[in-house]
Amino acid sequence: MFIYNPIYGNLVLKLKNLLNSKIHWYVLLSVLIISLSGFSQSIDADTPMKSNFLTSNTDTDKTDATASWNLTPSDSLTVNLLNSDLLTVEQYNAVVYVITSVDSIELNDDFFNKENSDSKSKYYLGWTGALNEAQKNKSVNTIPSNYNILRSSVGDGDITIQFSEQKDPLGYSGYTQSILQNDVIVQSRITIYDVDHMRISDLTTIVRHEFGHALGLDHSSTPDDLMAPIILTALPYISECDVYDVQVLYGGDEYANNACTT
Repeated sequence: MFIYNPIYGNLVLKLKNLLNSKIHWYVLLSVLIISLSGFSQSIDADTPMKSNFLTSNTDTDKTDATASWNLTPSDSLTVNLLNSDLLTVEQYNAVVYVITSVDSIELNDDFFNKENSDSKSKYYLGWTGALNEAQKNKSVNTIPSNYNILRSSVGDGDITIQFSEQKDPLGYSGYTQSILQNDVIVQSRITIYDVDHMRISDLTTIVRHEFGHALGLDHSSTPDDLMAPIILTALPYISECDVYDVQVLYGGDEYANNACTT
């Protein structure tokens, strides 16, 4: 018996140590789905979470929709959490979980009223797990999956996530700017707004979304995907579709007919 905690990342971490069989995972999912209002992002119909994304190339005036990092297999990216003192301990741990977790869940597609209701889809709760899956298919460029997490008040880092108590004047919950040189990403800067009024479920959703941009993903035109510009999905996790888009992006053809972005 357990008391449901809306910090679903921590819940999965705690329960996964106890539940090792697939049967137990289905029991867990059933409980979570029944408690869906707490498990998923809390969506206000009047104020859905919105994201803004921009790439800028230091070599030209051209702005590319997508680009990738140029790394070697031994490279790791430094992720600096700026102003993380604004976060509670639970919020901080949830943000780290979004980046480093390898946890995943499977759901029947009929949960989303998909056409093939007999099939299942996998969703990744953290980007490390999703990127490890993406690496199973050979790519031209190295897919980044190794991260060093820092906490500081200065802007050093390959990926910086700055937490702010200010509200964005245009109503965005998160914003990512990726800096390019020679058409590859050299730094990504994420800003998360209004963190002192943000529930943990919403915080992890927007960080998960913006981190996808920091890796090079564009917005998806699929409304129920995590990477949609207005986040409306009931389960805001990294989909197999997003994993495929990472594989295409790091395969060297950024403008291919991606599963999530067309």
